[in-house]
Amino acid sequence: MTSGSEAFKRALKGMSQRLPKLAEQLAPLGVTCVQLNMDGPFVPNAPLTKSLKNGGAKPLFDSGETRASITYVADSQGFVVGSPLVHTPLINYGGTLKAKRAKSLVIPATRAIKRKSQALGIKRYLEQLKDAGWRIVWRPKAVLGSAPVGAGAQGIRLKAKPKADGTPKKTRKTGQRAAPRRLFLLFYRKESITVPAREFMVLHEDQQRLLLDEGRRFLTKGKAQ
Repeated sequence: MTSGSEAFKRALKGMSQRLPKLAEQLAPLGVTCVQLNMDGPFVPNAPLTKSLKNGGAKPLFDSGETRASITYVADSQGFVVGSPLVHTPLINYGGTLKAKRAKSLVIPATRAIKRKSQALGIKRYLEQLKDAGWRIVWRPKAVLGSAPVGAGAQGIRLKAKPKADGTPKKTRKTGQRAAPRRLFLLFYRKESITVPAREFMVLHEDQQRLLLDEGRRFLTKGKAQ
């Protein structure tokens, strides 16, 4: 028959063996908690942001890249949950973005332009349009594109302005009526963008209790690996 003292010693030994592995046991649960925090509720997205995101109106959701990037580092002393993506602190704590080298920030007018400019870069995307015969017009609050005849649509179609008397404009060379000018809004230009704080990199009280309960269970009942 095992004495109480021997059972206590055995339990204490098991806990001491499991303690160095506690952080590694709890860290994945901590990652899951942070990922669940991304579901909100949060301040709603602005209308333009909604139109540019795959997830529409849902804050902190687009391609799933940020959620998938949440990871951890653990050792015998504890664990840290975080993300290697440079934009994570901004969307967590909020802040104001301003252009560093250019005169203004340039924001795609549509989701399709967003994808193209992300893949090519804004400069290269505009260069490709120029090579295809587009005329790029920089305005204080927008970047516009005048499309050549036969070109596919890009961005948001704008209404062409007729002459003051309401008749179509004529070309200088032929005096004939010009083909309807197709003008598109490609990018918005802004001096700054304010991103509201949406704190998800945190463990709420109920999540802390969950981790404590899991830690106690692991130390007292878990099996050493």
